[in-house]
Amino acid sequence: MFNLREFLESTGQPAWSQLQNYTINHTLPAVLITGILFSAGEFAVAEASDRAIPVHAALYAEHVEYAYYVEHVEYAEYAPQGEDEPETAYGYAEAQAHEYYYAEAKPVAAYTPSQPVPHRVMYLTFDDGPTRTVTPLILDILAERDIRATFFVVGRNVRANPEIMQRIVDEGHTVAVHSYSHDYAEIYASLEAFVHDFTVTRSIIAEFTGYYSDLYRFPGGSVTRFNANVRDDAIDFLESIGVVYFDWNASIDDSIDNRRTAKQLLERGLETARGDSVIMLAHDTRMVTAEMMAEMIDIFAKDFVFDVLTTDVTPAQMPRR
Repeated sequence: MFNLREFLESTGQPAWSQLQNYTINHTLPAVLITGILFSAGEFAVAEASDRAIPVHAALYAEHVEYAYYVEHVEYAEYAPQGEDEPETAYGYAEAQAHEYYYAEAKPVAAYTPSQPVPHRVMYLTFDDGPTRTVTPLILDILAERDIRATFFVVGRNVRANPEIMQRIVDEGHTVAVHSYSHDYAEIYASLEAFVHDFTVTRSIIAEFTGYYSDLYRFPGGSVTRFNANVRDDAIDFLESIGVVYFDWNASIDDSIDNRRTAKQLLERGLETARGDSVIMLAHDTRMVTAEMMAEMIDIFAKDFVFDVLTTDVTPAQMPRR
């Protein structure tokens, strides 16, 4: 005999008593049928790559219609993210995160390469792209040095620059989820809003890569006052579907103050790169970042090997308060 409770639990759905507390504009048969279609769609995309990881069977009952939604959503309402935009709440959030994360770090005057140590690894990560003017320059620099990096992309910028996104994929870089809008008020309005933003962006990435990315970076970092109300539930959600979230343990601080020069960004990158596993935060949205990136990579190449993030890498994660 069919047992609804066991079915929901086996697919990761909230228990029936919880479902009654959600506002769901579907009849039960519609939810079940749509859920089956959604799972079939995920499997089809998963088959496209050996790295495929199917999306969780139910991101929440009211989100099972995304398999259809992501193909028909009106993206025109979002304007492409600006480049060299003035300092915003984003910069404030990152500054707040840096102050918290580096509280125990002692500043140094400059980076002094040690003797090459094979196990020292640097993971270059670029957030918020792709952009028309900066991302191609970053890709050129990486290609010249045969280096792969990890790009935490913004969905609306992918939609605005599909050819650049395709180049990122074609050149072997790893693509990870950052958000669709990078709008804190939208993303962190509720857990449902967070799941919505994550799911749409992940599906866009799958269109280009053939797999569902299992890497995520919170806009602004995982610990900020902007996501305090949903942070724990959002992390639980990501963990429940096998997604690993990454903060950073080094940064060039290129999003905090757009008045900083290439020299200042380089100095900050050299100051914060410590330890044997460095996850370096940068953004492929500022021209000044491209201006200093080649020099920074060449300096670090004396002491590090470069690699891409995977779920096997120990993530840098800000302590949860």
